[in-house]
Amino acid sequence: MLKINNVSYSVKGKSILKNIDLEFKNGFVYSIVGPNGAGKTTLLKSLIKLIEPDFGDIFIANKSLKTIKQREIVKYVAFLGQEHLSKQPLNVLDVIVMGMLSDITSTPSTKHYEKAMEIIKILGLEYLANKDFDKLSGGEKKLILIARAVAQNPPILILDEPTNHLDFKNKHHVLRFITDFTKSNNMICVMTIHELEFAFYYSDFIILMKDGKIVAFKDKRSIFKEYDISNLYDLNITIKVIDDFICIKPK
Repeated sequence: MLKINNVSYSVKGKSILKNIDLEFKNGFVYSIVGPNGAGKTTLLKSLIKLIEPDFGDIFIANKSLKTIKQREIVKYVAFLGQEHLSKQPLNVLDVIVMGMLSDITSTPSTKHYEKAMEIIKILGLEYLANKDFDKLSGGEKKLILIARAVAQNPPILILDEPTNHLDFKNKHHVLRFITDFTKSNNMICVMTIHELEFAFYYSDFIILMKDGKIVAFKDKRSIFKEYDISNLYDLNITIKVIDDFICIKPK
């Protein structure tokens, strides 16, 4: 269980998050969508103590985040940010394994490497296993960092724009993998994403954010039928949902 209770956060007097109340349950994928500057990334950072809210609290497995030390967060959450890792003089397999270790002094085992190889095979990335991470393209690095996050096998997976830098095929491939992995392991996955159609196809619930506030939080079918997305983006948009198909067209 992951719960956000009345969280607010400001920077130099500017309110970034405003009275956020959310609850996430195991076995579901949640997508946060909204315009640039809505507070989506800041909200995700609050879940891993990269920022400290001014008010409110966050609970992971019924524990207040205030009582969990920063180095212990990895026991509960795997986080993938928008930024790539700084220079890593390691091959791809080592980068994934390093993410699985509890701290930098731990020694990886054969099981760690077997698990890492299993994940990249599922993603179809075994051809990258022994390549230098620093020499990969931006899209390839993103794929490997997603594999690294998933390989930690955390109860909670937090992903900030996981489809960024990926081509159309790999966006679908990765989101399908994330969805299947979340459900098969009864995890919680919370991600930010800009593509509304991908949020619809690969999420269970969608959260709309604007100006630091939660505008709406519903299952993926209801939210597009009950809320006017045009108001979210200040743009005339026509959306049609028919069964498992969605059509989005700016007017």
